[in-house]
Amino acid sequence: MRVPEKIARLIMGAEIEKRPPGFSGSEIYIIRAAGGKHERYFYLKHMPAARLPLCTLRREAEAMRWLRGKLPAPEAVEFETAEDGEYLLMTAIPGRSFAGALDVEPLALARKYAGALRRVHDVPISGCPFDESNAVKARRALERCDAGLCRPEYFREDRRGMSAPEIRRLLLNTPAPAEDPVFTHGDYCFPNVILGQNGEIAGYVDLASAGAADRYQDVAVGARSVYFNMRSVRGLGAAAAGALTGEFLRAYGLERPDAEKMEYFQLLDDFFR
Repeated sequence: MRVPEKIARLIMGAEIEKRPPGFSGSEIYIIRAAGGKHERYFYLKHMPAARLPLCTLRREAEAMRWLRGKLPAPEAVEFETAEDGEYLLMTAIPGRSFAGALDVEPLALARKYAGALRRVHDVPISGCPFDESNAVKARRALERCDAGLCRPEYFREDRRGMSAPEIRRLLLNTPAPAEDPVFTHGDYCFPNVILGQNGEIAGYVDLASAGAADRYQDVAVGARSVYFNMRSVRGLGAAAAGALTGEFLRAYGLERPDAEKMEYFQLLDDFFR
């Protein structure tokens, strides 16, 4: 593969493995670089020029740098732009994602997932340069839809029959709720939270949408991820998956979640899949 000069020098001689692309359309590679006694792992992302500026890696690199010392996240080793898009080389976080933690009992996993979210929301937003408010997020959602990036096959189950123009109208006709801003991950789903070898939270990845937003940005997407993984990955029935979703919300601290906010932010989430 051809990459910009600085990154090419850093990964020279390394083993490179291409991974499935993310929802953003980025190309993802695992970089295995032998050095000293241990093999070191990195991730390289390439965002094709056709996806810019709606999807950008620059924002992810900036978020990781701002979070240094505040939250465990990959280190942005090098960011470069080229004619064919953007490139971001970052360190890997040892461990496995919540999606891959199939040996962990579902109830324990849901509660640990809630605790991991509290840790994100405890990051002070004073001085946070990343605005992910309702207005900003909704505008970006509509821009993605207008650019043909909406994927109806990934809409929430009850919206699967809708077209992109129909869900666009739905968003325009849905009032944005009042905001309670905290620092948010922005895409709080099972694959983006990493468990370490001892079961501790090792870190958070895919931070391109991190920033100051309503806490339900993460709560709603997190609840959706619990339900999806318990149903589609663990094979649990709807009632059992729903009960675990409720346990996630209670463990986070929400005995009575705001139904309006849950609905609004899960609707927004459909535009970013």
